[in-house]
Amino acid sequence: MIHRLTNPQDIATQVKGIVPTVRVVGDLKAVRQDEFDLFLTGINPTVFHPHLFGIAVAPAVVGSAWRQEGSKYRRVQLDFLGVSVATEFIIPDELPPNLHALVERVLLPLAQSRESNRYLRTSLTTLHEWEEVSEPALSMTPLLNTVEPKTIAAIIRLQGPAERWILPEGITDLVPWLKAALGAWTRVAPDRFPFDPSWIEDRRWATFEEHRILEGIDELARERTRSDQDFDLREANLRARLHSARLAADEGERLLLAGTGEQLVKSVESTLRHLGFEVSNRDEINPPTDRLEDLRVTSPEDDPDWIALVEVRSYNKGAQQGDLLRLVSRFAGRFRQDAGRDPTRLWYLVNQFVGQDPASRPPPLHSSPRDIQAFAEQGGLVASTTSLFEVLKRVRTGAISAADVRADLMQSVGPWPRLEANKQ
Repeated sequence: MIHRLTNPQDIATQVKGIVPTVRVVGDLKAVRQDEFDLFLTGINPTVFHPHLFGIAVAPAVVGSAWRQEGSKYRRVQLDFLGVSVATEFIIPDELPPNLHALVERVLLPLAQSRESNRYLRTSLTTLHEWEEVSEPALSMTPLLNTVEPKTIAAIIRLQGPAERWILPEGITDLVPWLKAALGAWTRVAPDRFPFDPSWIEDRRWATFEEHRILEGIDELARERTRSDQDFDLREANLRARLHSARLAADEGERLLLAGTGEQLVKSVESTLRHLGFEVSNRDEINPPTDRLEDLRVTSPEDDPDWIALVEVRSYNKGAQQGDLLRLVSRFAGRFRQDAGRDPTRLWYLVNQFVGQDPASRPPPLHSSPRDIQAFAEQGGLVASTTSLFEVLKRVRTGAISAADVRADLMQSVGPWPRLEANKQ
């Protein structure tokens, strides 16, 4: 009989070729249990008649009994409610070869895939007192143990020879377990289980046609193994390349998002060169006692007279209005004094809120629109180095040309990129 399992009709269809009679039972009171030989269930196996053999998947309670200790009676209970976080497991050596192989193939990977596993726990109860004990309440043969040891699955015997196989949650295919159990029960109760179905799958007794199909299955498994190995190798190669690319990005383009100081200036310089600008690093020209703008940017092929003074800054918090004033009054003034003309553009490029997710960073000086407007009237442009990173990525992918970005930068004043560019 099949009782209190998920998808019982599907299970019934699967096991019909193994046992002669199968019945899905909703209420145990509606049947005579002495008319059956075994059960498959998802609940406490002790609710079934003692003569029944069975398989229980993840029952909360497995078995209980009362025993007298002096003037007190204590209940000994075996349940499936203990939790172990062990990651190493042991398959008992004394299991029959076919059962050992089944545990190794199914139970072991299932247990290893989980962060924790329930184990069969024995406890003693007296009134409201509860105590976990190490002695098993019932005769028990472990199928899989943790190294502690805690038992993840077992064969138990309640009364007489009737066995109950206790399996953990997650066992979805009961067919191989039923075959293994019937093979074992044939030796325990041959009058009730005269046929051992487990030997049918032994290749020694396969027909020629079955052999041919089995060889096809074996070859498919070998192909799958080769494919898995190939995919593993390709994935490992890609991950190695990704690791190298990330290291290179951390020392290059990603400094536009995370860099500070001289590293940020160098990254901005490299980015502007990639966009086709000619760039002069003024910190390498001016003495340390007379620092001016960080970069001077030109584009002789587009406009021989065009020149931008660039100040590159980084902040753990937001950009500073004082940087704009320094560009307009000091840097532009010195340029006018030396060159006899005004610079075409003043660029303020800032990496602000360094350390935060770039997606969460607001535009530079977004709360000071009047300062940005006044700066724009002096030919000033305000941009985040995050925007430079995004534009450089689009150029590398071919979504936009470097010439278009260069032209936009040369013409723009105020916040950059403009709203129209953001929408592209």
